[in-house]
Amino acid sequence: MATLRIPVIALIGVALSSLPHALSAQAMSSLQQFWHAGRRDNYAAATAAGKQAAAHAGYAAVRIEGCVLTAPDPGTVPLYQFWSAGRGDNFATTTNILGKGMTNPAGYTLVRIEGYVYSEARKGTVPLNLYYNTQRGDNFTTATPEGAESARRSGYALVAIQGYIPAAGSCQ
Repeated sequence: MATLRIPVIALIGVALSSLPHALSAQAMSSLQQFWHAGRRDNYAAATAAGKQAAAHAGYAAVRIEGCVLTAPDPGTVPLYQFWSAGRGDNFATTTNILGKGMTNPAGYTLVRIEGYVYSEARKGTVPLNLYYNTQRGDNFTTATPEGAESARRSGYALVAIQGYIPAAGSCQ
């Protein structure tokens, strides 16, 4: 009886090439959602400075949205944190609204980079969605079904997918 021998390396090459991009082995930080009832402002922060600023300003922790990388990696983009004193709005986005050719009618200022998110979906990631409420003038960045439901119930409209992040519970 003849045996069919296929080189293992060929099988591994096929299997690896058919898998979606793997997640980075880089350090990650939890992206925490905060809420300020007085300002009616949602605020997503991943850095220690961002989380301390939220606590200092009287924001209440709501949930972990997912994880962001703490340093740039191939295939990632920065998650910028902006602030508008005129609106009382914190705004986490992958778009540098102060970049070349961008308008800034609400007077946002760049506060920091909260972390880095994947620009394309990868295995183990979920979309990081941006919602906006015109009545409140509030941006709401969320990656969980609970956050999306809260946004819809409160009159927010989906604006864009900002990127993709490892799901909550995946942070190292």
